[in-house]
Amino acid sequence: MNGYRFCVDGDTVCEIDHGGLVTYQLVTPAPWPYQRGGYAVFQKAGESNSTLLERMSDSNDFRCTAGGGFCYVSSWSGTLRCPRVTVFDIRDPKRPRPVGHFAVPNDGPLVVRPLPDGRALVGGRKLYLTGPPPIHN
Repeated sequence: MNGYRFCVDGDTVCEIDHGGLVTYQLVTPAPWPYQRGGYAVFQKAGESNSTLLERMSDSNDFRCTAGGGFCYVSSWSGTLRCPRVTVFDIRDPKRPRPVGHFAVPNDGPLVVRPLPDGRALVGGRKLYLTGPPPIHN
């Protein structure tokens, strides 16, 4: 698998694969200042499974980035030639859920950079500025 399977937002780590998104939450922080032999402990918090259609699309390149309580998972299938970004709300790591989607025709994967105001820059053949994901309580 290519791309970046892990991303971090605060004390939440996200892992992506063909099966969906898995979140881990910090349980024990590493000693500060860092000491030899010291380490942080993360515990699995929740997961969001991909749909059957997503699994059938044969995506082979995944990238994720996170910021502002959201995880942006970019995937690309050489078969479909349509990269897409799925946005997950991870503010509650125990219940990550998809809240947005963005797709455009492109020759390769999309790169996403979250902005501090909730919007995101999505780069591919062109550069797109997307609005913030919807906020659900």
